[in-house]
Amino acid sequence: MRQQVRKDGRPAAPGASGRLGAATRVLFAALLTFADQCGVVTGVGEAKLRAMTGLNPLALKHQVVRLVSLGFIRGHVPGVSNGFFVGARVPSTYYLNLDHPQLGEQSLRCALLVYAEDGLSRNERLTNRLPFDVAGALLSLGPAALDVLYHKLARYTSHLLSLTWGGPGERYGEVPASLAGMIGRELAQLKVGKPEQNEAGYYWPKVLDHFFEVAFDWSEHLKQKLNGKAWPGYQPQLVRLIPAPESEEGNDSLMIVSLIVYPAPENQKGCIVYKDVPGGFLREFDSEADLDVWNRYEFGLLTE
Repeated sequence: MRQQVRKDGRPAAPGASGRLGAATRVLFAALLTFADQCGVVTGVGEAKLRAMTGLNPLALKHQVVRLVSLGFIRGHVPGVSNGFFVGARVPSTYYLNLDHPQLGEQSLRCALLVYAEDGLSRNERLTNRLPFDVAGALLSLGPAALDVLYHKLARYTSHLLSLTWGGPGERYGEVPASLAGMIGRELAQLKVGKPEQNEAGYYWPKVLDHFFEVAFDWSEHLKQKLNGKAWPGYQPQLVRLIPAPESEEGNDSLMIVSLIVYPAPENQKGCIVYKDVPGGFLREFDSEADLDVWNRYEFGLLTE
């Protein structure tokens, strides 16, 4: 059987023969201590990882690249410094692949549902229905900060999906209250503008309520589209969204998000790809490893 390769000619992550060196293993072990059951690591700063691993900043960056190249890290969303948000740093997010073949032949921990539709772009989802001046302030932060915020929005949506999968959501109640608390803790500290400006211009107005509304609407939209399509009767303990990169090759309108669910449903296929577009399709696979490697890049499950 021909070995699958990456676009740059190196071995593809599924079944890759490269092994982790000592420093790489130490970093991966450190990340695993903070990962949830779906492999998502949030809120851990670079200083904490350096202290745990003994790596300097350059070596840490190199080892992250190494883990990405071998598919142990699906994607890395670099954090931003207080040069973006006044007085606040936002740590990186790491998406680990806990079903990587080199982690053992145990039964699948998680299952995968890939959903694609002709929907809102990232920036549209972040700014839709915001006042013009607030939307402009948000977009002016630039791609790095917007990427961080979009992945936060995906995590807030994941929180609602984890608690309401298979049932109707309520805009107000216990579950939304827990989301409001999460958003308040994380986003209230993020400010834009200059301290000498008046308070209304300095604080980031309306964004906390906006993120709550968008996360609620996104989770309800996904449930409406996916319930009945994936794993009848299954109730995951945890759902995590991995937004795929927007296409730069003429397919800009197709928005893709991968849902990692834990635990993998019993006696059902472990991987579903559903394209909700004219002429689209739904296909089931035994596991993520059965996906074509190019599709895994397209779906945001591997990073170049």
